[in-house]
Amino acid sequence: MTVSSFLLLVDSRPQPNIRRLSEQSMPDELLTISQIAQLTNRTVDTVRYWRLHGNGPTTFRSNGRVYARRSDVLAWLEAQAKPEDVRGGI
Repeated sequence: MTVSSFLLLVDSRPQPNIRRLSEQSMPDELLTISQIAQLTNRTVDTVRYWRLHGNGPTTFRSNGRVYARRSDVLAWLEAQAKPEDVRGGI
C-alpha cells in the first residue's frame, strides 16, 4: 500500500458528528434566545414570537434573561416532526 492510497483510505473513514456528541454530553446546557434561534435555524424575533404565544420550547427567566434547557429545545424540535413530514422509502 502506498502512502497516497493510505491517506485516501484514512480520509474516507466516517467522521463522528461533533455537534451530536456535544449535545449528548451537555443535555441541560442553558441556551439564550439567540442560541435557540441558531439551533432551530430561525430568527431571534421568531423565537420571541413563539415565547409570547406559548408555541415554542419551554423557556424561563432568570436574572432578567430568558433561557431554555438544550434538552427541552431538542425535545420540542423532535415533537415538531409530523409523520407526514418524514420522507422515506421509495
